[in-house]
Amino acid sequence: MGKRPRNGCSKGLILDTSFLLPYLGIKVVGVDERDIVEITEKHKLYYPLLLLVELQGVVFKEARKRSLREIPEKAVDGFISLVYGERVEMLPPAEDDLNTSYDLILSGWNDIFDAILYAVSKRTKMRVLTMDTAFKNFLKEKGFDHELLVTQNEARPKSTTHD
Repeated sequence: MGKRPRNGCSKGLILDTSFLLPYLGIKVVGVDERDIVEITEKHKLYYPLLLLVELQGVVFKEARKRSLREIPEKAVDGFISLVYGERVEMLPPAEDDLNTSYDLILSGWNDIFDAILYAVSKRTKMRVLTMDTAFKNFLKEKGFDHELLVTQNEARPKSTTHD
């Protein structure tokens, strides 16, 4: 049996990939960067180590879409800062994550990265900041703990308003 990491943190918040893209210079429709700053100032931030592959894939897709010959320096610097910096802590996988992820796949969800994200959230008992309402609805319909997933509106500090 492998060692089981214990990474629970009451103020912790796991970020979905969409919320890391602005750190790499990639704008995301629907992500209000002012909200993200306010939300992330209130929480210790986490990101599942296994989702780095998804993050790289999005960077590659964006670079190819723009016909770039190489990845922009801002994206490379942002990626390295995320992986090795102190602002976002990487969460390594644990053995329970594999079974939880597989349960979601067997239940009909096809996105392995979403399944990993949920599994890590369930294990650490930390909420996930996501834009993926379809995934949240799927979790609810199938009887999984959908309340682990929160949108930026749900995570935004109550006193925050933008004019």
